[in-house]
Amino acid sequence: LSQSVVERVYPPRTGFEESRVEYSLTDGSIVQDRRNQTYLVSDTILQPLTELTNADWVGLNEEVKLLLPGERGYSVLDLTLTGDDGPTEFYVMYERWEHIADWVLLVLAPVAE
Repeated sequence: LSQSVVERVYPPRTGFEESRVEYSLTDGSIVQDRRNQTYLVSDTILQPLTELTNADWVGLNEEVKLLLPGERGYSVLDLTLTGDDGPTEFYVMYERWEHIADWVLLVLAPVAE
């Protein structure tokens, strides 16, 4: 995900989970504290899309899992972008990589613009 996508899809601020704090292994001091901060791409590791409530990410994940490596698919997803009052309908096109890694490419485009 790019930073501009993170800013539109994730909430404006991170949560207060203890897992967002990185401690030094040598003395236990705080190295980095990402609680209640503006979301960065690196924060998405701690909160995958499937934990967000602004779209049916779990359903999309299930559709993608049905694909065999190298296959493509598409569906429509109602997604409420950060700052919007209601959902916008998006086409979601996806391709499950056949080689190198078990990755999925997602491309979203608004149905009506």
